[in-house]
Amino acid sequence: EALKTFDEILAQEPRNALALEGRGRVRMATGDLDGAMECYDRALAADPKLWQVHALKGYVHDQRKNYDAAIAEYEKAIAIHAKSSLLFNNLGMSFYMKKDYPKAIDAYVKAVRIDSTNRRVFNNMGLALFKLGRYDDALLAFKQGGDEAGAYNNMGCLYMADGKYAEAKTAFEKAISMKPSF
Repeated sequence: EALKTFDEILAQEPRNALALEGRGRVRMATGDLDGAMECYDRALAADPKLWQVHALKGYVHDQRKNYDAAIAEYEKAIAIHAKSSLLFNNLGMSFYMKKDYPKAIDAYVKAVRIDSTNRRVFNNMGLALFKLGRYDDALLAFKQGGDEAGAYNNMGCLYMADGKYAEAKTAFEKAISMKPSF
């Protein structure tokens, strides 16, 4: 239904940027990433200030594991709308998936400066800090992203994934002692 509505609008106004954005969102929701990107490109050609469209393009690039293109889109979105914790978090995730952990942390720090209550950012920062071997800092970030038991559980999972079984056991035991449901 939404696609039909957007098509009706676009039949009257082919360069209606918001209708193109909406059409792209519908296409993305149905898994048509190529169709979504076509709509997003057309929307930005009509109105290059649509920061959310840049963010959506970044998301599509992330799904395709084209992290450099995603980073470029998130940076364009941030240049237009620099007060979004979500944009910096997404930028950080692209850097994280690219395995550029220092730049990921820089993006997460900027996100936290905008919104210090965003738990997701702290958890993502914990992941990047862990990858750099900054285990104490990772634990602190996980604590800020949740509770202490959850932070130790996260650390245990990461240690286990790295084959550090003794450290994983210790972290899991701490999590369980604080919250037996773990």
